[in-house]
Amino acid sequence: TNFSEANVERVIKVLLQPEEAKRMALHDFEEMRNLAAHHSQLKAECYQKAKEAMQKGYSAVAVYYSQIANLHKMKLDMYNHRAANCIMDVHKYTQNNPELLDLHYLHVLEAIGCLDIFLDRHITGLRAISRNYKHIFIITGRGLHSTGGVSTIKNKVKTRLKERNLRWSEVNPGLLKVKIFSASKHSKNI
Repeated sequence: TNFSEANVERVIKVLLQPEEAKRMALHDFEEMRNLAAHHSQLKAECYQKAKEAMQKGYSAVAVYYSQIANLHKMKLDMYNHRAANCIMDVHKYTQNNPELLDLHYLHVLEAIGCLDIFLDRHITGLRAISRNYKHIFIITGRGLHSTGGVSTIKNKVKTRLKERNLRWSEVNPGLLKVKIFSASKHSKNI
């Protein structure tokens, strides 16, 4: 079989002790976020060059720099996606509660994507065991690291839960308790 470098690394992580796997995942997370930040900076520089070229009347040059900026945007998104996967691995290695989703260190779109996957997995699980409902928990954080101290992720999670017609209560300012049903819709059906 042909294994990619990422697949080999994942197999190695599984074979390692949880603490070592956690350390590796945190390292990978930091590396991915650094690469994303680098491409974000390059993207901004290219857009600035495109703007300057347009102001000087060099439309072909502007198009070129815009295309390069778009490539950096694709890499930025890719590295942020990989970082999100890494942080979810960290949570997997550190949490002993499969009913808990921790959204710390994720960007808003990443958090909502992880939320949908988590909810869908639990809804499918309820259907498989013919159970009507259960409660799950979502750590959104209090927003201490957010602009203005307001948890953007918490507000977006609450909005997404409403879109999915799920009931929730706030256990504390950074933790939501959500009641899901076997009849709840999967994200693809919303």
